[in-house]
Amino acid sequence: MTMLKIDYYTESDDAGVFNPLLSHLSRIFSTKESPVESPRTIRALSLVVNEFSEYTTISLNAWNVSGISFEDSDTLPPCILSLQLEWDRPRSNHSSDDLKAVLVSFPLTTIETLEIQGFSEPEDIHDEEDDDRTPANNLVKYLDPLLRSTSVKRLVVCGLDDSGQLYAVLGTVRGSDSPTQPLVPAFPAVHTLVLVDSYLGYPDDPSNRHPLLTHLTDALRTRMKHGQKLEKLILRFCGGVTEELVASLKEVIKELDWDDMESVLDQDDEEGSESSLEPGGGGETSSDLY
Repeated sequence: MTMLKIDYYTESDDAGVFNPLLSHLSRIFSTKESPVESPRTIRALSLVVNEFSEYTTISLNAWNVSGISFEDSDTLPPCILSLQLEWDRPRSNHSSDDLKAVLVSFPLTTIETLEIQGFSEPEDIHDEEDDDRTPANNLVKYLDPLLRSTSVKRLVVCGLDDSGQLYAVLGTVRGSDSPTQPLVPAFPAVHTLVLVDSYLGYPDDPSNRHPLLTHLTDALRTRMKHGQKLEKLILRFCGGVTEELVASLKEVIKELDWDDMESVLDQDDEEGSESSLEPGGGGETSSDLY
């Protein structure tokens, strides 16, 4: 299938202008009428939400294969859909409902790999605690259509901080929209969790537990109580990870894959220093500058 690439920009502050497009896409990617699997079947989905002071962008990329790691963007295969929506909006609005509208336009029951990432400028540039406006910290608000998914097996979360929303995503949700339904783990079929570019600890003060680590371990213990111990946790480009932190995580997961970024960066710094002192090592001289 040829990739469908759509970039749609509007100066309107009403995301409803995208509804005709989303309705059309929902028919293109519908699998209800196909007796066999279609090349349009979405197996992997990447969601990127960016909220800025004057506008919001939602980027959605979809693949018809599920074995995608999302750990290295340079190795991603061609997607079957690349959709970017951008619109102006007052800061008083949030993109949660708008993203829900985008999500429900596509069949969600076939998605096996899901990547989520987001960025937001705080309303006040000096207000670093304005977590309510950060998409990556409000995952549970706009992921409701997917939280009960029994098809998502690999969950990739990028750029999370210490807000505690990871617990909401990996913790428990109602079995349905009914408040009388018992609590069940969100994303009940997930066996692999990948955290990318997240800060998990204080290396200078190992005794001080980082809030994100607390929420992560609490969520994973909750899953264990429901008989759903995470098979594998992958940490990529995560700061503040120590051996002590790794040991605590191993208590609640079966396998941990950690790239040990601190050691890698230290090694790179040492190699760079040695290289700059060697002949031809790249150090600047007066002849290099003129």
